[in-house]
Amino acid sequence: MEIIHDNVYSRYNQQQSLDIFLNNYNSSRINLYDLDGTIHRGKNPNKYNGYSAVDLSKTLARKIMFKKPHLLFKYISACLDTKKLKTDLVKIGLCEKEMDGAITEIFFKGALQGLPYNLVKSSAKKLPYKAYNKSKETILELGKYAKATAIITKSFSICAEPYKDWFEANNLEVILDAFNFEIENGKIKDLVRHTSMDKTEQTHRVIGNSTHQYNEALVFGDHDRDLEMVKALKQLNLDYKIIAVNPFPNESGALLEKADFIINGWKGLHSFLNF
Repeated sequence: MEIIHDNVYSRYNQQQSLDIFLNNYNSSRINLYDLDGTIHRGKNPNKYNGYSAVDLSKTLARKIMFKKPHLLFKYISACLDTKKLKTDLVKIGLCEKEMDGAITEIFFKGALQGLPYNLVKSSAKKLPYKAYNKSKETILELGKYAKATAIITKSFSICAEPYKDWFEANNLEVILDAFNFEIENGKIKDLVRHTSMDKTEQTHRVIGNSTHQYNEALVFGDHDRDLEMVKALKQLNLDYKIIAVNPFPNESGALLEKADFIINGWKGLHSFLNF
């Protein structure tokens, strides 16, 4: 790979890279984005790896303290149990991918189930303020050259919806696939489950439900598990380019090996697109 712009590395020369991002080949393209760690930076990315649910949980704790104080002890206990579970799973050698389902279930059952939906939704509203610098603006720019833009995440939909709202307020329609909630009487009752929630199935669902026909995709991710999106594209016989964005330390070896571009900061790519 060679550096083609500030913090932008590519397997192609500068002009070829620009042609790819600006879709000068006029392909029918969909842009696929991971959320946590790719778009969402979070307040403390070095500690929490950009998990939007962590930022949600902190804001939500403050809201519960003032609006539903009788629920605070149960909520805090569930958050601490989830943190301990993750530590214990790491000790027995499970990787991030293997932990995802267990962590999501424990946090949901203990912390979110039974809470007023609007309370949780209001706590997530400002999550886009914790995005990586220039990530949202770059996605808007790239959206001009694609048929569709999608966010595919294993986070809760309530964490991703504020991003979808931000993009759509700026005239970019976004498809979203995430963990949804079942709501009953204004409270969060359950998770809406599919047969599995790996990103291969999610990508099939996004593309299969689309009204467009695609022949190419750009895939943006920070972690090896984001290659699950690529697996689906191969099964669908779509061409693709892989963009590793702020690669996840120690968990992105395969991603880096297969990436066509490595972006160490969205600001560099945003600048390159307007070069």
